[in-house]
Amino acid sequence: MVSMQTNMKLLFPTVASLDPSNRKFVAVFKHDENDSVFVMFNVPNYPNASSVTYESDLELTEAGVKILQAHNADKLNFLEYLKLFKHALASVPKKRVFRNDLFRTFYDEYCELTAQYPDDKFVFNRALETFTIARVDSCMVVNTVVIQLNFYDSSSTVYTVLTSSFPEIKPKKLFAKQYSLKVIHQQFLGYVEELSAFHETLQRIDMLCWVTAPPNPTFEHNYRTIMISDNCVSIKIIFDPWNMSKLPEFKFLGPSAILETFRSTLSENLANWDPDYDVLHNVMQLLDLNCFPMKPAPEEAADKEVLLYDRDTECSVCFTYHLNDEAPDVTCDYESCRRQFHNHCLYEWLSRLPNCQIMFGTINGECPNCEKTVSCKVPTL
Repeated sequence: MVSMQTNMKLLFPTVASLDPSNRKFVAVFKHDENDSVFVMFNVPNYPNASSVTYESDLELTEAGVKILQAHNADKLNFLEYLKLFKHALASVPKKRVFRNDLFRTFYDEYCELTAQYPDDKFVFNRALETFTIARVDSCMVVNTVVIQLNFYDSSSTVYTVLTSSFPEIKPKKLFAKQYSLKVIHQQFLGYVEELSAFHETLQRIDMLCWVTAPPNPTFEHNYRTIMISDNCVSIKIIFDPWNMSKLPEFKFLGPSAILETFRSTLSENLANWDPDYDVLHNVMQLLDLNCFPMKPAPEEAADKEVLLYDRDTECSVCFTYHLNDEAPDVTCDYESCRRQFHNHCLYEWLSRLPNCQIMFGTINGECPNCEKTVSCKVPTL
């Protein structure tokens, strides 16, 4: 006696199971000479067709839905349901030319990848328009790439990368147009490996330092601003995620009088940057630090009356801390003031004063708080 699976292969050669338990199937039905329809079936009670659901890139017409509803799926097996579904598709008008050869190549590569990389996630949407690859690295960072699929236009590339989780670079610059899903996956794994040092560094900084910016740090940000002194001085470290051995870009934030000491120390020690050591070790060496200050608990900060001087002090112009993901980076040098400002906010304030002066890219004027002289950089256009 011929089994149902054998009959299914004979009658529906383009129907394939997506899991060993035969609970999910993918199918391509030939609609007419130039048109095919892609369908995904969920068959929770296989081989019985009860509770079968489907997702298709084409909607059935009302007549097609009535054909399915006229039969009790609980009394059908899945093969009988497929025959019924094919009959219902006859009500769907011709829409597009589906390239079965391209889909077959995609499906073969999909099966090979899922078997070879069981820890990676491979997901395509119901209309078979996009395909997502995801991998969790050693830092528990979810890396993803979303691919646009094209099985209808023979003149266009089958796979085009739409988006990725990788920082600061457009995905199309990372992934050239490819005709192989396996090649894209290999490129993806290579980029995940390249970014592992970047992820490890940020994870270590977030764990061991008092991070003041960005406000909600993630691995999509390529910088961290950390406190380096109890005198309200912090340093913004900007990384090249794709080359962590490269010297980062540094920017100091805090009272100008105090910053000069740190800038001088950094300038003298900059040649001692050692790519064999991690970033925190290097920063401590370059700035002659023994340790990084840890962020105090709110109750401790209140007891020590340090709220005025910690990096949560808001800008005295816009009265917010983060503006476009930037913390206040200018401080009034007058001892009894020490108010902080975003450079952009302070510039906007000073530029409206009738007695402000602009020289060599710097604007000077009266502090909005104490009316003593304060200065900031003129923003570049």
